[in-house]
Amino acid sequence: MTDANGAPGKVFILAYDDCDQLDVTGPLEILGTLVMYGVKLDLRIVSIPGTTEDPGGMVRAANGLRFASEPWDGRELPDLLIVAGGTLTDRSNPNEPGGIVLLATKPFFTEKITNQQASGKLVTSVCTGAFGIVGAHVVEGRTITSHPGVLDELRAFAACLGENVTIIGPDATDPEPNARVVDDHDLVTCGGVTSGIDEAVYLVQKYWPSQLDAVRSFVDYHYQAKVLTL
Repeated sequence: MTDANGAPGKVFILAYDDCDQLDVTGPLEILGTLVMYGVKLDLRIVSIPGTTEDPGGMVRAANGLRFASEPWDGRELPDLLIVAGGTLTDRSNPNEPGGIVLLATKPFFTEKITNQQASGKLVTSVCTGAFGIVGAHVVEGRTITSHPGVLDELRAFAACLGENVTIIGPDATDPEPNARVVDDHDLVTCGGVTSGIDEAVYLVQKYWPSQLDAVRSFVDYHYQAKVLTL
């Protein structure tokens, strides 16, 4: 439940096989530091049954790291859902879609994200997790960003689904407008891999501003990300 200031009290980070490990553990580290400093936050890594080879929810990240997650059937909704990015092609056949691109076409995966937004809850994505939110049809009329190397592919995917979404680059060298973190009301997105840390720091700044200096000092992270707030 959100507090009086709108800060989320429950945050789920959505993982799956072949997700990017840092897309999960970057935000986990930043938000977990809040808990260390006494913020009451129910913070969990979750996975949807059918997205991991292990029936118990043990996730195999794209880099081979394995970590536990809590199986999530979508009935319990967090105040904030973070959709991690991952690979775009099949592990055994790089010519075929796989990872987040394949999941983004599967209703059993995307309906959880759709229901999250429809319930008035916050949705965020990290890196190629943007494919998941596009596939969930929660981006209509919005502005989002993603990894700089997949923007054209993401635009084509959105067009194929009939989604009217503005996709901007995350790097300062991209045409204006550009931003590493984009906050479009109840939808927050960010650029590639390491930008998940920036996104989480931004969320701390937005919802727990009194903890920002302590969190950034503890994790020794002082980068100022360009944020576009709509």
